[in-house]
Amino acid sequence: MVLNVPVGLGEPALLTAACEQWRLSGVRMIALSGAARPGDRGPFGIDPLLRVMRAHLEYFGIPGVIDAVGAITRLRDLHQDTEIPALLGVALRSLFQCITSSRQVVLLVDHTHEFQPHLLVDACGRAGALAVVTCGSDADMSFAANELFVLADEVIEISPPDTSLG
Repeated sequence: MVLNVPVGLGEPALLTAACEQWRLSGVRMIALSGAARPGDRGPFGIDPLLRVMRAHLEYFGIPGVIDAVGAITRLRDLHQDTEIPALLGVALRSLFQCITSSRQVVLLVDHTHEFQPHLLVDACGRAGALAVVTCGSDADMSFAANELFVLADEVIEISPPDTSLG
């Protein structure tokens, strides 16, 4: 699901409320933000996921998670090889299959217009987890945003309120 939200329209409050509802329902949340410095995202935009997974391994205390994170890290470090994106997609799907084996998972990726999480979003969806990504409405013509729109099962356009009616 892609949320196309204009900057300054209260996106953080909307996402916080949605995350809280999912957590209360027992859904395992993985929240990532593209708002980090460009060098923090790494090749393929997966470094934010790796940081979250490493920092919260006890939260994801499921067999196979540590091995999957290790495989993703090794593949990420080989980013010069042209076959790596396909192999990385398989490894990411394996990770998401591990963490969705015991309960529902939502991957929330905020500010996706600032990096390209296509491998993450695709692997998450293929493993049966829900991926919710946001991108600023100014990004709707970018290549990255267009790719996300193609991957999405649903695109929700959130518009500013019409102030001319008041």
